[in-house]
Amino acid sequence: MLHAFLCYSCYYLDIFRNFSYLLTLYPFIIRRFAILTIFSYVIMARKKIKTKTADSSNNRRNAVKAHDVSTFLQANPDFFVSQPELLTSLTLPSALENQTTSVVDFQIYQLEKRTAEIGELRSCADNIIETSRYNMDAQTRTHAAALALIQVTDIDQLIQVVVDDLPTLLDVNKVLIGFESTNKKTFLFEHPKIKKIKPGTINQLIDSNLDAELYGELDKQTLKLDPKINQIESAGFARLRLGGCFPSGILMLGSRKKLFNANQGTELIVFLARVLQSCLLRFWQSK
Repeated sequence: MLHAFLCYSCYYLDIFRNFSYLLTLYPFIIRRFAILTIFSYVIMARKKIKTKTADSSNNRRNAVKAHDVSTFLQANPDFFVSQPELLTSLTLPSALENQTTSVVDFQIYQLEKRTAEIGELRSCADNIIETSRYNMDAQTRTHAAALALIQVTDIDQLIQVVVDDLPTLLDVNKVLIGFESTNKKTFLFEHPKIKKIKPGTINQLIDSNLDAELYGELDKQTLKLDPKINQIESAGFARLRLGGCFPSGILMLGSRKKLFNANQGTELIVFLARVLQSCLLRFWQSK
């Protein structure tokens, strides 16, 4: 037995040496295995990220937008006719929240909505027609007033037409002509129905860059123009520009009703003022 042990002892020595060598290689093998494992996990993670990115891109690409649905339904208004069961799963407007969402309810809602829209359009059309009629009436009255002015033959008749006839022709309650006071003598102040106005008053009533202004409500400063107009609710003012040595003048149209307001156009009153100042200049040149 001793002989056998001695015979195989050389083999045991080789095995021990090989085992010792393997023990020295063990850390290196473990390190390599760990690196390979980590590398494989990195590759797998990258594949998953690419897959998720591709899926999210496809989802975004395939996502249906509200605009697309709206466009499709507008292009296919009979879509729900062929698939009425889809209406039961829709969330209808608040007007139908407490009702059953059947096809009939939806049709009633659409009918009421159309009726309301038609009512709004009819109201808008009525307002346009009424405004057009008012503008046509105002234009007709202004033309009649202009014809009455250009047909007069002297200054007295002109002032009479302005003060007495224009209120009826224009459907207003008061028409006034005034000029700012000046030291120079002029025929404009010889007539008792032409008002003498304090200098600077016209620029307080009408912006210096404008030819006319409309007031829906008169203030105390406006009432100083004539104490007799205290019953006037609204008024329009236009400049009279005679030029030369003549002082600044003004034409006032006043109404006891809310006839004028700042949102209206001033073209007609400016036109009438131009006709009046042309008549005044014509009579001054003939004196």
